[in-house]
Amino acid sequence: MFTIVFLASRESDSPFAIEATTTTSLDLATKSARFTVENFAHSGAPAGTGPIGFLIENVQGDVLHRWYTEAR
Repeated sequence: MFTIVFLASRESDSPFAIEATTTTSLDLATKSARFTVENFAHSGAPAGTGPIGFLIENVQGDVLHRWYTEAR
């Protein structure tokens, strides 16, 4: 199980949104989060109104993966 923390800024880890996953695969959690961010980035919503990246934490709160889109 992982926690996906969607981020609105590269300068801050303050969450835009938080999602708990039930998957045990870091790869699947990463693909799901990336799909969410990329879809929002290309949705036509104004810049600064959605997530530009995410980090994935394990149940202990350790950051396992971080990613940002280049679209925003």
